[in-house]
Amino acid sequence: MSEPIVATPALIKRMGKPKDVFDLAANFPVGYILNPQTGKVWDWMLGR
Repeated sequence: MSEPIVATPALIKRMGKPKDVFDLAANFPVGYILNPQTGKVWDWMLGR
């Protein structure tokens, strides 16, 4: 399964593009998916 990382043009205009995944996680509103068995957040698996 693959899910895109998306943002509205208005958010990018206001915040600029994130410099890296750490900037994205720290400074942008992101959603997370919880593992229903553990209650912990699934790790992001990013590729190119």
